[in-house]
Amino acid sequence: MFHSRQAIAASPVWSEIAAYPNLNYSLNSISCLSSSECVAVGAYTSTSAVALSVSNSGSSFLNLPSGISDLNGIDCPDAKTCIAVGQSIDPTTLKSMASIAITLDGASDWTEGFISNSVTDLNAVSCLSVDNCVAIGINSLGSSIVATTFNGGFNWNIQPFILSTNSASQLSCTPTACYAIGTYNSQPSMVLSNNAGASWSQISIPSNFNSLDNISCPSYGICMISGDDFSGNALSASTQNNGIVWNTSNLGTAIPSALECIATTECLQSVQGSSSGLLYYSSNFGVSWQLSSVPSQVSHIDYLACPLQNVCIATGSSTNSNPIVIQSSSTNSSWTITNLPSGINSLSDLSCLSSDICFANATVYSPTTTSSSPILYYTSNGGAASTTIQLPPSMNSLTSFSCPDTTQCYVVGMNQFGKVIGYDTSNLGATWTEISFPLDITTISHLVCQNSYTCMVDGTSSSAGYVSLFTSNSGSSWSESALPTSSTYAGEISCSNTSSCYILSTNNSGQAIVLVTSNSGSSWIEESMPNGVTTLSSISCSTATNCIAVGGGQYAIEVIVGTTNGVNWNLQSFPSGVSMLNSVDCTSASYCVVVGSGSLVTTDGGVTWNTLPIPSPIAALKSISCTSSGNCFADGIGSSQVGPVFIGYNTYPTISSVSPDLSSLSGGGTISIFGGNFTGATQVSFGNTSTTNFTVVSDNQIDVTVPPSSQAGRVGITVANSNGQSNDEAFYYTTGGIYMPVSPYRICDTRPNSISTSSNQCNNNGLGGTLTNSNESLTFNSLGLDGVPSDATAIVANITAVGPSDSGYLTVFPSGTNKPATSSLNFSSGEYAVANFVEIPLGTLGGVTVTNFMGSVDVLVDLEGYVIPDTGTGQGLFTPVAPFRLADTRPGATDPSTYANETLAADSYRTFQILGAGNIPASGVSAVVLNVTEADSSSAGFVSVSPSPFTSQPTFSNLNFAAGAVVPNRVIVPVTTTGNIYVFSNVSTDVIVDVSGYFSAAGISNTGALYFPIEPTRIVDTRTNSGYQDQGQHLQGGASIGLGNPDYIDVLNVNNDGITQSTVAVVANLTITNTLFPGFATSYPDGPSPPDTSDVNWQSGETVPNAIVTPVSNSDIFDVGANSSCDVIVDVFGYYSVP
Repeated sequence: MFHSRQAIAASPVWSEIAAYPNLNYSLNSISCLSSSECVAVGAYTSTSAVALSVSNSGSSFLNLPSGISDLNGIDCPDAKTCIAVGQSIDPTTLKSMASIAITLDGASDWTEGFISNSVTDLNAVSCLSVDNCVAIGINSLGSSIVATTFNGGFNWNIQPFILSTNSASQLSCTPTACYAIGTYNSQPSMVLSNNAGASWSQISIPSNFNSLDNISCPSYGICMISGDDFSGNALSASTQNNGIVWNTSNLGTAIPSALECIATTECLQSVQGSSSGLLYYSSNFGVSWQLSSVPSQVSHIDYLACPLQNVCIATGSSTNSNPIVIQSSSTNSSWTITNLPSGINSLSDLSCLSSDICFANATVYSPTTTSSSPILYYTSNGGAASTTIQLPPSMNSLTSFSCPDTTQCYVVGMNQFGKVIGYDTSNLGATWTEISFPLDITTISHLVCQNSYTCMVDGTSSSAGYVSLFTSNSGSSWSESALPTSSTYAGEISCSNTSSCYILSTNNSGQAIVLVTSNSGSSWIEESMPNGVTTLSSISCSTATNCIAVGGGQYAIEVIVGTTNGVNWNLQSFPSGVSMLNSVDCTSASYCVVVGSGSLVTTDGGVTWNTLPIPSPIAALKSISCTSSGNCFADGIGSSQVGPVFIGYNTYPTISSVSPDLSSLSGGGTISIFGGNFTGATQVSFGNTSTTNFTVVSDNQIDVTVPPSSQAGRVGITVANSNGQSNDEAFYYTTGGIYMPVSPYRICDTRPNSISTSSNQCNNNGLGGTLTNSNESLTFNSLGLDGVPSDATAIVANITAVGPSDSGYLTVFPSGTNKPATSSLNFSSGEYAVANFVEIPLGTLGGVTVTNFMGSVDVLVDLEGYVIPDTGTGQGLFTPVAPFRLADTRPGATDPSTYANETLAADSYRTFQILGAGNIPASGVSAVVLNVTEADSSSAGFVSVSPSPFTSQPTFSNLNFAAGAVVPNRVIVPVTTTGNIYVFSNVSTDVIVDVSGYFSAAGISNTGALYFPIEPTRIVDTRTNSGYQDQGQHLQGGASIGLGNPDYIDVLNVNNDGITQSTVAVVANLTITNTLFPGFATSYPDGPSPPDTSDVNWQSGETVPNAIVTPVSNSDIFDVGANSSCDVIVDVFGYYSVP
């Protein structure tokens, strides 16, 4: 779902981030991952591309895949993903080839995408979603091409482009459309695509443009373009209706160089004047412009990016012709200095147990002896007041300490004779007990205790060199192990538990290494660091596999490295300006703080780092200790007048995501807000509406009841505490939708030999698109297909899995959203084909993503209809009916007997009268909701359902089956004035048709319900210890042929599903598993009498899904009953509610 950006402050003030003298490179494009980090790309020379991580405090170089010579464009559709395009040169043939660089972790690691070698260069890229991007460039014949990807840039489809492209050609995509500028018949032109680049149409532009240089479209139909006129003046023009009307402004004699529109009213435009670069700001979408102040050393601004309010970053050139980066930004966090006891002249190795209790290694100066002595610094109230803990007199120096609880501490150091000594106290130093170490230990470098009796130290021994020592009995005895012989020193230790520890070191080649143990030091494994990392000074491991370390690299460059699997380490990008990195502490796999000459924080495990300003008297911070996200303390040194310092850090709340992120106007559902620093939250706001109806689940999660809204659209969710307010995260209020049926047709078929139609998006021009890997995905879109309009909010489709190699499942969800923990279609290894119905919300550009759990499988998608906002005509409203059986063609069928003994012959169809049957009206119906079941077939085949008679074998299917199977599937089929539906089978079989509701036709007075799509959410799983509603409540089946006691399923706001009161029916996927015997299951509104229908049929041992559109009772409950024992799983993805 598209998250629009916020407004910037009027006429922003700019400051320089960094300039790069004596470096021969240019920056060609910039895009932002977040409000605090952007990525700029370009080229060093003609043979080497460059990428910079740019933040509001500086920039740093990124490691790109080798071989890329130039990057021309970049787009970052979310906080972790960027796609950059450009060119590479084959070193053997010297031929040009298009190149694509992709990052999925916030620019730390980059990989290459695949594109045909017939494409020689890509000039620009823009993304509609994280999966769906469009690029333009040229091929080996010099012709313009457009490239599209539906899997995040890893594979691209190529086709000719309507415009002639060059280095000035640009793209701008919204979630529903793409716009491009270039030339057509040698004239400046602008074009529009409503289907992700598949086709383009021209948009009229003002005739006084001689050329077009820039385009920025913040929303569909709303665009700003800039270029020059025939007299050399810079022009801008804006439209809010796809070019029907333009407003033009003249910016004087200048050359436009960059354009960025932050919202539908605000834009920035840079131009190059006769002697300097100028930056203009408009708050009325180009009706008028005013100059913004930029640093005097800026001579040219080439590219602009504004990810959030008051946060804009630009790249360009300085007056010395060097690359330069400037910013306009604001901050929202702070450190505060606390007072130290008099006499302390050094402070280091800080360790905090809570937001109140901290210890530190300190020295205190004695005027009497004119010397310093070691002590422990101690505070029990967060530094508001502090004291010192005296050490045993024999301890001449304190090397390291560890305090595992509030009263117990271990200390190690040297006595006056240079011998290793150690002590522990259980009463804050009132008494000390000496610890004995093995006699061969000559030094101890670091000490870490996981609890009151388990500790690890490292150091040296006279017999084994560098060693580790481990005790599990408070130091009464120690196990000694030699570190790998390649180690040249024993550095800092970090242990996530009593058995898993990491030690920093270097090897004989002068490269940093990390030593790892998973058995309390009995053995150690050496892990290498990325090339160029020479030293590591500090490490923090939140789990046995998640660690971050800081240190230095070649050419005195500071580095941050991290691992998420305990094996592979990667360099992490961070803002420049921090000249040394001394210490790191992580409270979780996502939250870490680094200190040195400044301080940095990450809330996503090091994917992005942001600067935390520290008070100006502080020269450097030595060590950091965090007790929770946003609650940290640090020690360090101030200026010559200040001396040692102890500071505390507190941040505003931060929001990383919201789930679900949409609600009906009535509100009332519960959503979860994820982020950090939520402890002590006082208010949650939805736009201008504040609420205190929330629960702080943890420091990282808030559950809040959604308040009602008077209008649909985006609002910003914020969380406030006593320190301030969080960032704004998008949330959407939606109006209900009406259903518009279509005659079914296939829009996706991954089989290589599938029928290649203009609507088939998934067979890669006949090469096939089979999902061959675990967690592999495909994305298709529906907007523009068969009249599906741009305001469609959901589609109804039949998804079929063909030829799976392994037992598994498919998950179907809106593109651009996180994959939910649900299943849409389950299958067994070797099955011929399995189908299921889905009614799924549309993601960006009408996209829907299908992800395969494991193995290989082909996917077919047949479109049945779509949902649009209510038109007020009465059409498309849903009315549920008590489920009833319309037809049963099996011989001897009695309930009903109307179509008994009418088994379908191969390649034939049956006609069933639907209007007037049961509770279905005789007129005013646009579509009906059915469950169609196949039975008694001796051959594998398929069944198709249509509103019209079949004249040939159809190219779509609704259910697929193997010989002897009983297979159901949900179907929504249009109804024509004949009042009939038509069921086709390609093999001889019987069919059973059950009915559960209908949709109204236009012009009919109807009190039906509107459809509200929701993020797919699991609400029931009766398997033991599932963690969901009704866990352990297995269905046992009936004592005879009938249904047993049902599972009563509450749907109202379960697991944050967003379902509210006044719901009349739910749309869900019902999965039956753990089946011991053949059987069937039925869903129905809660009540005493189940209907004589079925929703799911299975054989012994099968796991079978089927979609349901089932009515609910007045108490928002529906029942699922089965005639044999099984477990039930329910995943909801929408509901119908009366407006």
